[in-house]
Amino acid sequence: MSQTSIMVYSKMGLLKLPLMVLLCSVFSLLSFIALCDASELTVKFLETPHAFSNLNSTKFVFEVLVGGSGACTNCNVTCKVR
Repeated sequence: MSQTSIMVYSKMGLLKLPLMVLLCSVFSLLSFIALCDASELTVKFLETPHAFSNLNSTKFVFEVLVGGSGACTNCNVTCKVR
């Protein structure tokens, strides 16, 4: 892109939208990192199933803790057994 075409895009206001998108993306990323680093999540298993069973279903009972002590009241947990 030549210097002249950059000046034309700038005068038309077309460079403002990508700049705003970039700034919003950076701000969102920094906010996400700050929220994730502020607290440590711990999963405490209260009940676990036997290692071997003839049943094709099982039950886990667990508690999600924030900062190692306080119960997480607004957590969304997804589990996958491998």
